[in-house]
Amino acid sequence: MIKKFISHHPEQAFLFLFNTGVFAWLQTTGLAIATKLGFDSIQAESLLAYIPDWLRFLLGDSLEKLQSFFGSYAIAWLVVSMVLAILIRFIKGLVKLIIFLAIIVIGIYLIWQNQVILRNLMQY
Repeated sequence: MIKKFISHHPEQAFLFLFNTGVFAWLQTTGLAIATKLGFDSIQAESLLAYIPDWLRFLLGDSLEKLQSFFGSYAIAWLVVSMVLAILIRFIKGLVKLIIFLAIIVIGIYLIWQNQVILRNLMQY
């Protein structure tokens, strides 16, 4: 049954595997970042300096909000990307290709961004 699904829907099968891998990576690094942000520190501004400006603007300069975000946004990625992967089955042509590539590029970007933030926080 699984082989039949993979042979009939190779794009979706690839995206399911890719999305679960990205989810696992984001969950692991997100929890590590949330743990690092959760340390009681007198120098909270120093920790916030390692977070990208767009994310601080979106969530505010609150360590608690950032910690909550990094602890839970991997699940949001998984849900949204899986819904898009299912929708790809019903879409044809260029739109299908754009959504397919967008899922891959956004997933890679999120992994890269988490690695940069985690690396910067580990230096602290």
